[in-house]
Amino acid sequence: MYDDDAVEIAKPACAFLRAGIDARHLRTFRTSAEREASLYEQIITPRVRHRNPESRAQALAQLRQLDSLGAKLRTALTKQALAPHFKA
Repeated sequence: MYDDDAVEIAKPACAFLRAGIDARHLRTFRTSAEREASLYEQIITPRVRHRNPESRAQALAQLRQLDSLGAKLRTALTKQALAPHFKA
């Protein structure tokens, strides 16, 4: 009934709900992800438009790299923002 992506989204969303984070607050995550995806699309779209399979493969490789860098940056920024709460 649901695809793998929906399940992958639902699991942490349910955990957030159990932790007391309301569904309306989860919208922030979705909005942020959509903005990030839009930025990446702007960067790779010129290569995707080429009919050359090599160009499309390069675009996909760049997209994977951008996604990985974005995840690392989000983690580091969140860690930095929360650091005062974890310091003794």
